Amino acid sequence: MKTMVEGIMTRVAAIGADTNDDDDVRLRKSILVFCSLPFVFAGFGWGALYFAFDEWLAGSILFTYGIFSALSILYLPGAGNMPSSASD
Repeated sequence: MKTMVEGIMTRVAAIGADTNDDDDVRLRKSILVFCSLPFVFAGFGWGALYFAFDEWLAGSILFTYGIFSALSILYLPGAGNMPSSASD
């Protein structure tokens, strides 16, 4: 079980990684993905909760937020290099 979770975490951390990235950029991309994932699940879960209480408009807004959050994570591998921040 532990190795399965480690394998999943490794694959998720490598979503935006590129072979040309140095360790710092690779770390930034994996942190971005790991910080975005809870919002995906929160959007889907919160939207499903509203659906369960027959609040279709509110549920669809939150569910759509979850979809767009998931799409932004899926877009990351094809987006190329991230721009550096102003503090670099």
